[in-house]
Amino acid sequence: MVVHTGDIVDTWNDTSQWSNANNAMSVLLENHIPYSWGAGNHDCKDSVCYSYIGKKGYSNYIGNNYSAFNPSIVSINEPANWVAQYDKGESTAVRFTVGKREFIIVNIEYLGDSDVLNWANNILATHQDAYAIIATHAFLDADGIYISDREFAQNLKDTVLNINPNVFITLNGHDITSNGYNMTETFDENRTINELMFDRQEEGNRTGANAVTILNFTIESIQAKVHVTTLDLNNDTKLSEYDIYTSLPTDWIERN
Repeated sequence: MVVHTGDIVDTWNDTSQWSNANNAMSVLLENHIPYSWGAGNHDCKDSVCYSYIGKKGYSNYIGNNYSAFNPSIVSINEPANWVAQYDKGESTAVRFTVGKREFIIVNIEYLGDSDVLNWANNILATHQDAYAIIATHAFLDADGIYISDREFAQNLKDTVLNINPNVFITLNGHDITSNGYNMTETFDENRTINELMFDRQEEGNRTGANAVTILNFTIESIQAKVHVTTLDLNNDTKLSEYDIYTSLPTDWIERN
């Protein structure tokens, strides 16, 4: 499963950039490799990424004009993995299974408002027995503190992370960092969430970094071990490598 945490393009209405991104992500689409994406601030007019009609600041998001970011096309191509979309594909949800374990990834657009967070909660409620990962464009910054728009970060914590015991990892980009950042946050006595951010999009004069973070999971009892490796593919170098550990609530484990 591939997760794109946004800023798919640098300029929201540059069709040449969207074509380039579409060509790149089409490698996944055409080879039936499941993936999700969420709109970043660069993908939306005036950094406004909630695009339903009637909302002040309508974003004019054009990503769904391209096949690799068109929910109708992607959902048909990967019916076993596709779950749902919101805002013309500015937010997406996908699933995958390993053995008997199901994982759900909810990818939330930049500074999603209460309607987007309610959509995310509905997805999580439908998949409450799955190991859940929340991806969003902006959450942690490169120093491990919450983004300057703390209202969104706090709303995400209060209205999504706190009430869904199966969420055990968050992913985000947005803030530029060399090697990534990880913070472990305790949500109650038996539960921790690992919050990972990574973004090298402005490397090479804003042409993209060709970098990737790989997560390998080992889940035993109430603890999940995740081996995190970040690679710079342009220079064939390893930027960072470490293990993180996250605990899931005992009552949730007993049900699953």
